[in-house]
Amino acid sequence: MSAFRRWGQRAWTALVNRHVLSLTGRGATAAFRVATFMLLARLLGAEGLGAWILYLTTASFLHMCRRGLVKTGLVRYVAGRADAGRRSIVGAGWALAAALTALASGAVALWGAALPVPDGFGLFVQWYPWLAWAVLPVHVSTWLAEADDRFDRVLWMDLMQGAGLPLVLVGLLGAPFVFAVSAVPVTPDLAAGLHVGLTGVASIAALGAGWGRLAALPHATVSALRRLFAFGRYSVGTLIGTHLLTSSDTYLLGALAGPAAVGLYGVAQKAVRLVQVPLRALSATAYPALAQRSRGDGTTALSRYAHRWILLVTAALLPVLVVLAVWAPTWVGLLGGDGYAEAVPVLQWFVLYLALAPLDRMVGLLFDSIEKPHLNLVKVSVMLAVNVAGDVLVYRLTGSVAAVAAVTTLTLTAGVVVGLAMLPAEATLRFQGVRRAAMRLGVRLRSILSTRDRRPPRRERQEETVDSSMQIEDSPKRAHGVDS
Repeated sequence: MSAFRRWGQRAWTALVNRHVLSLTGRGATAAFRVATFMLLARLLGAEGLGAWILYLTTASFLHMCRRGLVKTGLVRYVAGRADAGRRSIVGAGWALAAALTALASGAVALWGAALPVPDGFGLFVQWYPWLAWAVLPVHVSTWLAEADDRFDRVLWMDLMQGAGLPLVLVGLLGAPFVFAVSAVPVTPDLAAGLHVGLTGVASIAALGAGWGRLAALPHATVSALRRLFAFGRYSVGTLIGTHLLTSSDTYLLGALAGPAAVGLYGVAQKAVRLVQVPLRALSATAYPALAQRSRGDGTTALSRYAHRWILLVTAALLPVLVVLAVWAPTWVGLLGGDGYAEAVPVLQWFVLYLALAPLDRMVGLLFDSIEKPHLNLVKVSVMLAVNVAGDVLVYRLTGSVAAVAAVTTLTLTAGVVVGLAMLPAEATLRFQGVRRAAMRLGVRLRSILSTRDRRPPRRERQEETVDSSMQIEDSPKRAHGVDS
């Protein structure tokens, strides 16, 4: 085998690694979302952008409820299984997700028809009932792919979901110059309609490829539904609280200061969510691994994996945070333009928040992997209480959007302290564990480097091989000569 072919095989193996695939998919999705945000920030203005953010934020909240009740338990019970009970769990996941979708979309449609809609929420009320059903198949397909470690499928579904809207927006902007047609005014309603339609196309493609396992729906059993619901009832509270930790700032600012403040805060938040992409991607690959280790005989493998994950992810994130803090004005100007300069201190406060995010994320993953989601719910509830009370207090006192971001950092610190205190013995996180992980990693790197240094050049190794083979061939002759 030639050296070029061996190099190609190694490169391909590295590219299809599940961590790389997950990171690539999340990174591509984030890049498309940032491109969409940048386009809409310039096309819609601060008020229109605020309505778009409220539409996405509220829709994400309801998606989070569905994901909490279905996804966490589905991945937990499907990962690493190939027995007959797998089909019933998958079918139960589909049934539970469809029931929740019908409930949420029906409630929102009834709200829009029978009750007054607050300012800024008209876009959500009009389009969410369609979005809820359009996104359901691609969500279930993604959850099953994560459970099976098929992150190549996750990558394709991320690309299908994320690429459509920014490409269509660019096409609408460029059509008057290329085809000499009238310009189409981009409004929040047009953007939301395109978002729903393109999401439906991605779901149809996922079902057509067979990734959603929709045929398992008739095999759902009552016991499997109860099992998913028993696990998910705590996870949904946790995920709702986690979502409210980020969206409560948006809602409170919308109520206290209006959509313009929401748009200002959203520019800094968009930069933060871009940095969180690798964290979400690595969390998606870590959870199935933690779930499988938690079903083992001992706790050593679980503890070692958790400490090594925290060490590597935090070390990789720190240089990015330094760049984000130093060049915050550049990032804000790139994302939102000249009219969002007041978002710079907001982004700088978020840097401190991101430094603690890997530790907080691993604490939550450990609670779910050892089947103690109720403790995760307690942690998130404490964080939510601190965040809401702090936001209202500091904004009433200062009227500063940056102060709201400072409260978010304090909230995460409180969650880390409470979570570490509640972790049981089989999943304890300690500084000594991170230090031992660093030492083991250092020993391994030194061993690899020293092994490479001791290896002779390739030509010398070939000559040694030839000499040894000649000696082996000559030895019978020499023995024969001595004997004779």
